[in-house]
Amino acid sequence: MAPKVRAGLTPAQKYELCVLRSKHPNLKLSDFAELPKCPRRPDGRTLPLLSLSEHIKGWKEKVLESQPLGMYE
Repeated sequence: MAPKVRAGLTPAQKYELCVLRSKHPNLKLSDFAELPKCPRRPDGRTLPLLSLSEHIKGWKEKVLESQPLGMYE
């Protein structure tokens, strides 16, 4: 049996997630995960809260930085 391949978020997706967080800074993480624009697993379930928390850690600084290269070319 082949192992499952886990696809992670791209740098652009992580940046967009931080931008989304900047628009909803006071929303509980569980409610944030339910937002329609929040990325989901391939089967449609929300991302695990621990993973989501890691992706948006330091979101204020990431939003102030420049967008990842190749994002809007």
